[in-house]
Amino acid sequence: MEIKKQHKIRKAWIWDATIEKFIFNILRKYSNITYKRNVKILNCPCGKSRIGTHFCDADKNVFTEEELEDEEHYKIADMRELPYKDNYFDIAISDPPWKLKYFKRFKPYYELTRVVRDNGLVIYNATWIPTSKYDEVLEVYVRQDTAFGLTSIFSIIQVKK
Repeated sequence: MEIKKQHKIRKAWIWDATIEKFIFNILRKYSNITYKRNVKILNCPCGKSRIGTHFCDADKNVFTEEELEDEEHYKIADMRELPYKDNYFDIAISDPPWKLKYFKRFKPYYELTRVVRDNGLVIYNATWIPTSKYDEVLEVYVRQDTAFGLTSIFSIIQVKK
């Protein structure tokens, strides 16, 4: 799969330690909803983040050669057509490209809710809040790195099927 240059990962798009810690804290907070042995967590598009158990990105350069050999846990794929069965994951973490045009935002989000089980979670970082009649927004956090810097919204969403 060939991706456009503007969609290839850039250093500025990589989460710093404070964001990764925030995600871990969210996972801990909602452990009563998602707790079970062998929890499956999808991170898509994952970029360089390794929070989760399964990782998917359209840019093969975000993976090491060793990771690419593990085809069960690391996949090169389009976030609009995830190569997973329905209800496969307990949680999905997503930080999609923020400049997606309005009508291009729906399919990637619906794909996440398709692969997450009923009552599972989607942790979504974007400049918009995704919603549908099949989910419930539990919490919303507004994040800004610096004064007058870019702002994003972390939405914590429970899937309802």
